[in-house]
Amino acid sequence: MTIFFSKRIAFLDEITINQIAAGEVVENSASVIKELIENSLDAQATEIFIEIRGEGRGLIRITDNGEGIHPEDLLLSIARNATSKIRLVDDLNQLMSLGFRGEALAAIASVSKIEILTSAEKGGKGFLLKAEGARVEQVVPAARTQGTTVEVNSLFFNVPARRKFQKTPQAEYGEIHKILTQFALCYPEVKFEFTREGRRIFSLEKGEPLKERISHLLGAEYAQGMVPLEQKEGGLILKGFISKPSLHWPNRKGQYAFINGRIISSPYLSQLVLQGYGTRLSSHRYPLYVIHLQLPPAWIDPNVHPQKKEIRLREQQALSSFILKAVEKTLSPSLPPSFALPDLPPYVESSLCEPSLPFTPTHSFTREEELSFLPKKRGEVLAFWNRYVLLRDAEGIRVIDVPSARVRIAAEKRGRVCSQNLLLPLQIECHAQEQAHLLSSLTLLEEEGMVIRHFGGDSFLVEAIPSFMKREEVTDFLRLFLAEEETGEKSKRLFRAYVRAFKKGVSSIDEGELLVETLFATQDPDWTPEGKRIHFLLTEKDFARGFL
Repeated sequence: MTIFFSKRIAFLDEITINQIAAGEVVENSASVIKELIENSLDAQATEIFIEIRGEGRGLIRITDNGEGIHPEDLLLSIARNATSKIRLVDDLNQLMSLGFRGEALAAIASVSKIEILTSAEKGGKGFLLKAEGARVEQVVPAARTQGTTVEVNSLFFNVPARRKFQKTPQAEYGEIHKILTQFALCYPEVKFEFTREGRRIFSLEKGEPLKERISHLLGAEYAQGMVPLEQKEGGLILKGFISKPSLHWPNRKGQYAFINGRIISSPYLSQLVLQGYGTRLSSHRYPLYVIHLQLPPAWIDPNVHPQKKEIRLREQQALSSFILKAVEKTLSPSLPPSFALPDLPPYVESSLCEPSLPFTPTHSFTREEELSFLPKKRGEVLAFWNRYVLLRDAEGIRVIDVPSARVRIAAEKRGRVCSQNLLLPLQIECHAQEQAHLLSSLTLLEEEGMVIRHFGGDSFLVEAIPSFMKREEVTDFLRLFLAEEETGEKSKRLFRAYVRAFKKGVSSIDEGELLVETLFATQDPDWTPEGKRIHFLLTEKDFARGFL
């Protein structure tokens, strides 16, 4: 077929094509690091050193001791759709390597200034390639022990529009630390060393037991709450750790799954593990895990996402049975119970809202005068059930959703809230990915009535909490807040965390009555700030209809 040139439809030049590909593959600094580490692992590296400056926008340097790149392949390494990983389309059904599309280095080179120093020999002979915006500037001999160093400078220097849409530096660092944590957990046999702005963040030795690596990266509290998981069946192998039923979070952020050495995000797998816990966990609670799953290569299709973040799983019925059996066996009655002291209720030592000078009353109030200052009693609390309170008032039976009521109360108390100091400070552990976020938010949290002090290392002490919050809700609230992306207004992210943390009902009639009186003293007791109904009325006629 003859192709005619048109004024309306034109062939794109190579640079534009590369930058479009970069838009799919190179989302941010973390995605660059992910692609480069995958190349190092495919090259059989056992030691990988990562260095960043300017949260990766200024410099990303990945150094490994892998097989290196042969001189005749160096120019092809930054050519688009050139790969050593596959030859035919059928190879996609039997993938054993992490990279296979041949787009990573080409895409990175098109939006940065890149240097590749590599040697495929043990004698110290190597070559250095320099390119800017995918244009090769030079290839020269250079000294290098076997392995490869890729240095990426000035990421997105030639696509300023992309720079405008990058996240905040703190959020960028969080993404980088997250991906490095995932790789380190996925490959405990590999040494990983991470340096930021010249300061070493972590150095993990190769061959480290997985549980020790979990403790280094995710904290001792996380590691101590885990039990080993192991199951083999035919060509299926499952290994790793899952949390005891006593350790659970309000979200899935503590879940790490790896399939055939790939970092994956799989709601399907998460749901399977949760199902294996049965009734051991209440609703809206999620187990923690670090699991490695080996499947026949034909069972997975990693070619469904430009950044290979998701995979398609085949043979799901057999896989479901295998994973459920493994989790249920691990959590069987043979597992010794975990005993823990219940959380103590908040104890008010002092209030940040109390006057600092002693107060001497100048007038004695009568009992009637004192009662006039309290909210008028709305009605009688008849019962409480799960997250609901049943209130009888003059109009009928009112059903109140407790979490929604607490959201309304919190919304009106914020900004003028009193803190209650805890007699026993609550200690929490944050892994490195969360620490920077928490440290940058301490002032904001204090304005909300929550006083937190860095105790050293991974530990923080919560010394005071808002008066509308329960002690047992603090850890969940902080987990939810720290899991929020650092985009948008912090106050809105705080409030979203409050909404998700308030899941429980009341535990007594007295507590229900206090909640009711406080709710109906607010400006709008009928609706949450998001427009969700807080309560509804059941009249005598409504009850009568149920017997028709």
